[in-house]
Amino acid sequence: KGDFSMLKWNSTNAMSCTGTGFSTGGGISSLGGVKVTPSTTKSYTITCDDGGANSATDTKTITVITPVPKVTLTVSPPTINSGDSSSLTWTAVNVDSCNSPDFATGGAISNLGGVLVSPSSTKNYTINCTGDNGPASDTKTVTVIIPAPTGTFTATPNIIDSGESSYLTWTSTNATECTGSGFSTGSGNTKNSTGLGIPTGVLTATTNYGITCTGAGSPPSYTDTATVTVRPSTASISATPDRV
Repeated sequence: KGDFSMLKWNSTNAMSCTGTGFSTGGGISSLGGVKVTPSTTKSYTITCDDGGANSATDTKTITVITPVPKVTLTVSPPTINSGDSSSLTWTAVNVDSCNSPDFATGGAISNLGGVLVSPSSTKNYTINCTGDNGPASDTKTVTVIIPAPTGTFTATPNIIDSGESSYLTWTSTNATECTGSGFSTGSGNTKNSTGLGIPTGVLTATTNYGITCTGAGSPPSYTDTATVTVRPSTASISATPDRV
C-alpha cells in the first residue's frame, strides 16, 4: 500500500485504445507506461478498436497488500519486589500513534528509553496503537512479589511464681493485622503500643499464648506462640526440736 505500478499496453490492427481506471490518451501502445497508485486492490481495463465494429479488451488486476499494524510492549524486569520499579518500552510499525490507559506514551509509536512504573500489586499494562491500516495492541504483566508477614512474640518474664503476671509484646513486618490467642491485640494492632506490653493478669498455672499476623504476601500469615511457666507453690514446716 502506498506504492505504484506501471500499466503498459500494446495493440495490433487498432486505431485507438481507451483505458478504464487510467488514461491512454487514445494511444494504441504505451511508451513509458502510466503510473497508478491504487489504495485498494483494483482492476484496470483497456479497450482497443479499429474504428469500426471490431474491438479487443484486456484486464489486469493490481493487488494491494495492506501492511499489518503491529506493536510490541516489553516490561523489564517482568517480576519485581514490592516498592521496586519496572521499565516499559514499546515499538510499533504501520501505525500513526500509540496510547495507553495505564501509562503515559505521549502518542509516540516507539519508546526505547522506557517509562518507569511501580505498581503496588501485580498489574497488566496495555498499549493501543491506531493508523490507516487498523488498530494494534499488546498487553504485558508486571508481577509484584509482596514479602510474607513475619514478626516476633515474647512473654516477659516467661517464668513466674503463682499469683504473678507477665507481659506480652509483639512486632510484625509486612502484616496488615495481628490477632491474639488468649489475649487481645486491640484493633488488630500489628505491634503492641505500650512500653511493657499487654499484661496477662494474675496467673496461677502455666499458660500458652499465640499470635497470628496476616498480610498480602505469600504465605499470607505468620503464627508464633509464647508460654508463661508458673512455678508451683511450695510449702514446708519444721519443728525444733521434733521431740519434747
